[in-house]
Amino acid sequence: MQKKILAKRNKKRKIVFSLRPIKTKFKNFFRNKQLLTKILYTLLLLLIFRIAATITVPGVRSFNTQAATNPSSFLGLMDVMGGGAIRRFSIVALGISPYITASILMTILQSEFFPPIHRLANSGAAGRRKINIITRWLTLVFGVFQAITIAKSFETQGLLTIIPELNEPWFIYFGIPVILLSGAMFTLFLGEQITQKGVGNGTSLIIFSGVAVALPSKFKFAYEFFVLGQGNTGAFVGVINFIGYIALFLVLIFVIGYIYKSERHIPLQQTGRGLTKDNKQMSRLPIKVNTAGVMPVMFASLIVVIPLQIAQLLPVWSDSRHWIEHNMRFTDPIGLSLYTLVIFFFTIVMSILIFSPTKVTENFQKNGTFIPGIRPGDETEKYITKVLLRLAVFSAIYLAIICSSPYIEQILGMDRQITFNGLSLIILVTVSIETLNQIKTRGKSGKIAKIQKTKNNKNDSTGGLLW
Repeated sequence: MQKKILAKRNKKRKIVFSLRPIKTKFKNFFRNKQLLTKILYTLLLLLIFRIAATITVPGVRSFNTQAATNPSSFLGLMDVMGGGAIRRFSIVALGISPYITASILMTILQSEFFPPIHRLANSGAAGRRKINIITRWLTLVFGVFQAITIAKSFETQGLLTIIPELNEPWFIYFGIPVILLSGAMFTLFLGEQITQKGVGNGTSLIIFSGVAVALPSKFKFAYEFFVLGQGNTGAFVGVINFIGYIALFLVLIFVIGYIYKSERHIPLQQTGRGLTKDNKQMSRLPIKVNTAGVMPVMFASLIVVIPLQIAQLLPVWSDSRHWIEHNMRFTDPIGLSLYTLVIFFFTIVMSILIFSPTKVTENFQKNGTFIPGIRPGDETEKYITKVLLRLAVFSAIYLAIICSSPYIEQILGMDRQITFNGLSLIILVTVSIETLNQIKTRGKSGKIAKIQKTKNNKNDSTGGLLW
């Protein structure tokens, strides 16, 4: 009996001790006023964006949301990149898609294949400022083009109804684009404010907000489809299918998060610090499995929709427009093949551009760092490139499968409102991980600063007494 009582007490103690660190973390979190202020500031700006996303462009009476929410269309992609604002044809319907297009283009132009931009990228803070200025001008150019394209597309397809007083060509081709472009600049301003004064990357969080807001309606539709009989199955089978649907969502989230955090570590040694054969004592060069991140998917999406954008500017009776609209969508074999190939190609290219084995090798030579068994210089660069290419090929296959599978499901007849958009899921997971990591980092730095301040106060008070 005594042993049983002691065992119960030990269990209770273990539970108490396991909960204490969690309670301490919560207390420290709420004590960090600076971090809380940043989080509240971020949430406030995201709330402002979500409110702006509900304000329809002045002069527009109604808008066909079914066409805009189709993920296989140009408008569907704009909806994802615009944080879901295009569903109501709001004043911020463009979102940050012009900025994303400009940023991706500038990332590619910073490679060695474009010497002028490459020199700017390597010329320090002044060069980066010039690149930022060029990016903003490109954002304006792409914003004008996308705004006019959307206005023309909506007008020709009859997706919106304008009040009679403003139903004039000047309003459709000038008034609406000006409003949309102003909304895009305002959205970019909010994103920059979040990045500078809040928590996380502002532009990513704006896209994240649109993806997160759309999730409840997707699950609601899936419940209606599977459980309430729209899937033409029995009640029990419908419940099982819905549970499987949720399980698939969780598995996809886990896989995306796992691959995002996975790294390949290359052991390193440094001259002058003593050589060792024990891998545990060596420093590491971490290479992310998915070095390119989500940029190849966004760029591939933009490449595929460029013909669709151009088609909206062609006459309705044009054969070219008819061919593009029936062959270049994500749910068409040609469009899907092009989309997959561009993802595969640019994942490899951007992995090399972002990680830059040449720069890493140069830094190794300056610092006296080397990889055991590999000669410094060209052999080191070749080895790092070889490892990076293997990871990039795996990452390219992974991104191609994740992002093309929803469109394959739609081709096979599955309802598009049930399928999970690969780009949306990757954004949802990666932005969540990055934001949480930044919150943890700032929390730790705030704690260290507080400890340092306490020590300085003690030293000041002691110094005063001695004086």
